[in-house]
Amino acid sequence: MRSSILWPVLAALTMPAACAEEPTTYCCGEWVAGDGFCVCQVPTLTVSAGGKTLGPLSTLTVNLDGDGEQLATTFVLSNTGDAPLRVDTMTVATTGGTARLAFPQHEGVALPRTLEAEHTSEAPKTLVAELWVDRVGDEPVVVSVEIASNAKTENGTAAGDLRFEVVATNLTPNAAVAPSEHVYGAVTLGDRATRTVHLLNTGDDDLRLMALELEGDAGFGTFLEGSEWWGTPPGPSTYGLDKPLLIAPGTSRPIPVWFAPEAAGAAEGTLRFITDAPHSEAEVALQGEGVATSP
Repeated sequence: MRSSILWPVLAALTMPAACAEEPTTYCCGEWVAGDGFCVCQVPTLTVSAGGKTLGPLSTLTVNLDGDGEQLATTFVLSNTGDAPLRVDTMTVATTGGTARLAFPQHEGVALPRTLEAEHTSEAPKTLVAELWVDRVGDEPVVVSVEIASNAKTENGTAAGDLRFEVVATNLTPNAAVAPSEHVYGAVTLGDRATRTVHLLNTGDDDLRLMALELEGDAGFGTFLEGSEWWGTPPGPSTYGLDKPLLIAPGTSRPIPVWFAPEAAGAAEGTLRFITDAPHSEAEVALQGEGVATSP
């Protein structure tokens, strides 16, 4: 009877310490007991191209201008961690054309290659890879890029292969205006009626506005680069900008256009925007009437 009472006490005293607390934290590749703070020295792969950092499943769109094989973009692979990074393979698969990788820093076999930790004085810490693309027809080339390495997450687990896409296409701007017509109605001589025209870039590359052309009756004008500009009828007159005005894809530029009649009667004009858009014309029809007194 007495031994049965003492057994639980003796069992507790002789129980191994490892059983007292179960492992709860995965740190630097192994389970450790407790909820302590984990700091690992791990290699970290960072890939940049075209001014952006490419993460898993991200997409980079680049411009191809013309035919034949072209340099689509340049990747910079960096080790931003605090342990050596081994880049094992870097492969591409394409649809709509062909693609290949080149490593300008190295002759012959470039991979596998070890990139040293960011904080060390040892080199190299980066690897440069060029993506060359040859498009078939006018369709974009979709390039799937996969990089295999020993990169790890902050807690020491394998980060896995990095995969992202590059879409190589012929980016072009497209010019449009809104509205396409301005009717000023009756405007008293000596007064000015102003409307706003929006020059829009509905394409996928920067639009460059290089000049304005105004044709028609006297009285129509606009304001650009800090100065007024008036048409000089009867022939068309052109206002050339000192440097092209850039309009990013999906954005617009408001431009004031006014009618200040110089004579009584109906007036008509056309304002054209001279841009580098290859397949679009942007112009606004202008109509107004000059009256001697207020109606």
